[in-house]
Amino acid sequence: SHFYLAEIENFQLLSIAAFHVSVKTMERVAFGSDLLALVSNGTYTKEEIERTEKELLHGLGWKVNPPTAMQFAFLIMSIVTPHTAMHDELVMRVLDETAYQVESSVRDINLSRGRSSS
Repeated sequence: SHFYLAEIENFQLLSIAAFHVSVKTMERVAFGSDLLALVSNGTYTKEEIERTEKELLHGLGWKVNPPTAMQFAFLIMSIVTPHTAMHDELVMRVLDETAYQVESSVRDINLSRGRSSS
């Protein structure tokens, strides 16, 4: 594979880098790669961890944290509502209906078989 998974040392290094990416994208507080190097008891340097992290991100095409459908809906509503006369109750109804449609689309397997829009 692209990340040399054949050797256990490289697998461990990739695991550390993947953990670090996960923490940085999902948690409110992140820690530096220097701490991971310290925790590895000198097995890996800060530079090795950062290089592997960069290779991982390039291999993933930097697609590590795409927005969910509801996050996208909230973003659209936050852009639209200041320029319209929508009251809070209507905004909540639109978001509730959006959530219903999103959940319904997940339940219907035929919707996932169609071509994506462009």
